Amino acid sequence: ETDFLRPHGEVLLECYENPKIIRHPVGHTVPRL
Repeated sequence: ETDFLRPHGEVLLECYENPKIIRHPVGHTVPRL
């Protein structure tokens, strides 16, 4: 897994009663400037 934000997002999901989860295979990318 290369998405370094995923663990933080999964912790955030625990704050909601019935979250909607959308998974995408690429992960987060930062565009080059």
